[in-house]
Amino acid sequence: MLQEAGINITYEIHDIGAKHPNTYKLTLKNPDEQHTLTAISTGGGMIEIQEIDGAAISIAGDYYETLIYFDRSCKIILEKLKELIEVDDILSLNATEGQIIEIKAQKFLNEKAVSWLNSHKKLSI
Repeated sequence: MLQEAGINITYEIHDIGAKHPNTYKLTLKNPDEQHTLTAISTGGGMIEIQEIDGAAISIAGDYYETLIYFDRSCKIILEKLKELIEVDDILSLNATEGQIIEIKAQKFLNEKAVSWLNSHKKLSI
């Protein structure tokens, strides 16, 4: 099915110099962009994502997570999001290129927040 959708997968197994013995690095790319993710196996079939695009992060599957990418400072957007949504935590992370807002919540973002985010053309969710 993936090939029918035009998606190609390449697996490469090699030493990435990781400290943890069960470290995984994933690179997703298309002609316009590329993103990398590093995760570790924590046992029992669980993983923890520790880095996305050079930004230190901790995603373990215990929250709904929303990541918003910016090519510039996102302080104004961050403050507006805090007004629009009820969340457990909103973090601003420095990535290799730009910034990432990480939103941790017990449920998916509400319609008002999603609509507001979609109305800002320079945002990429």
